[in-house]
Amino acid sequence: MKNHHISFARRLTPLILILSISLSIAGILFPVYRDNPLITSVWQGNDLVTLFVACPLMLIVLLKLKKKFLRDQILWLGCTWYFVYNYFFYLYGAAFNALFIFYILIVILSLLSFIFGLIDLTMSIQVDLYRGLSQRTLLLSRSFLIFFASLLGLAWTGLSITYWFTQTVPLAITQTDHPTGVIFATDLIFLVTPLLMAAYLLHKKHRLGVLLTPIILVKCVLYPLVFVASGIIAYQNTGVYDSLTPVYLLLGLVSLGVLSVFLKALSMMQTN
Repeated sequence: MKNHHISFARRLTPLILILSISLSIAGILFPVYRDNPLITSVWQGNDLVTLFVACPLMLIVLLKLKKKFLRDQILWLGCTWYFVYNYFFYLYGAAFNALFIFYILIVILSLLSFIFGLIDLTMSIQVDLYRGLSQRTLLLSRSFLIFFASLLGLAWTGLSITYWFTQTVPLAITQTDHPTGVIFATDLIFLVTPLLMAAYLLHKKHRLGVLLTPIILVKCVLYPLVFVASGIIAYQNTGVYDSLTPVYLLLGLVSLGVLSVFLKALSMMQTN
């Protein structure tokens, strides 16, 4: 029986790519952003990673989806989740600009594509997803998910709690010229929580654990790259160097290593 959900989800992907490529080029080449130099550098770094890493990866896996390899479908969903998170952040983190309505559109399209794609993939799987995963791979993946979640979660939560005692708004907020902690909330809801959820599902050997882990790890690979690119651009624009840039790069490389190990175990597995 033909799967209408997956067909619908895949048909949305070219629209998402066209929108994302267009928005990234506009952000890089034109004075779209109305934020301060530091935050403008963040958006431009984000645009570079989206244009030259996320979009090409999405296009490659989209062209390979017909083979029904689980690895490719997971990477496709991972890229789709990246677009959901990425442009949701633009919605609330960027000063209102001419592209605002397109940020809304791409979040809606990406979210629909992700939801329908994940539902269909879950329903179509007829194999034991844990068959090819060794205990070592499971332990490595689960440990890294918890580590990444703890790193971000403790950082943002800790900075938020310091306000109780100091009544001083954290520098990570004031330097954005935004009235509240947009990145704190976005990360805690859309990255930290899914990371912990995936770790828990892996522990319980639930099939969603195998699907969500690499999907979220795609974001974990791209997320540090954005900070590296943004840090370089910010240094060029403001002369301020982010001393954590090497840490971001290392975190991205480790995320890539864990993702590669996990996907290798699923490389020849098909959904049906």
